[in-house]
Amino acid sequence: MACARSLSSVTIVPPVATAPDQVSRDYTACRQQAQESSTAYVPAGDLLAAVRRVRTNDSQFVDCLKIKGYSVTNAQRNSAPAPSEPSPLSPGLSEATLQRTIYDVVLAGKSCRAIAPQSIECRYTVGKDLRFTIARIRETDATLSFIHSDHQGDFYADLGRVPSCIRIARGLPSAVTTSTRDTGGTTDDAFVSIRTGTIYRNAEDCRNNL
Repeated sequence: MACARSLSSVTIVPPVATAPDQVSRDYTACRQQAQESSTAYVPAGDLLAAVRRVRTNDSQFVDCLKIKGYSVTNAQRNSAPAPSEPSPLSPGLSEATLQRTIYDVVLAGKSCRAIAPQSIECRYTVGKDLRFTIARIRETDATLSFIHSDHQGDFYADLGRVPSCIRIARGLPSAVTTSTRDTGGTTDDAFVSIRTGTIYRNAEDCRNNL
């Protein structure tokens, strides 16, 4: 019996009756598909040497497994936390949501499906007030459609800072948490590539992987 595995803030569960060796093959294939390479330059005597660095993009890895039929849900703790009271500054918004980075919230609310052979559509449900879709992922005519986005909501999206990247930010109800407290000194935003549907923690990564 194949068992669930955890990745950051999500739990990945294979389809029923999937053999462990098949799960291992799926994980390996998706890891390879989600690898991103970049070139860094390091000192080498009086010159700079080019070094190829490879990392795995967690968002693309999760998307690959979803397409293969894996279930991806928010990771649960061993003991369920007590229900949180709404923040007086953010009516109806739980402390659990307020404490998570926007990247984590967007990643947890992303779901993808195949709408035609080799054509993928991803839907993003971010908090209570932001919903949008990207159709024809990785095709030349990828299309962004906003279902709902409102600056007065808990989260909203906008365009303009980086071509082909959507910026996700906290709206007025949760703006109290847009501080360095949650992000180690950086602005708590997330960015989604319209071309690939991939989620990034900062604009530079989104721009570099267009």
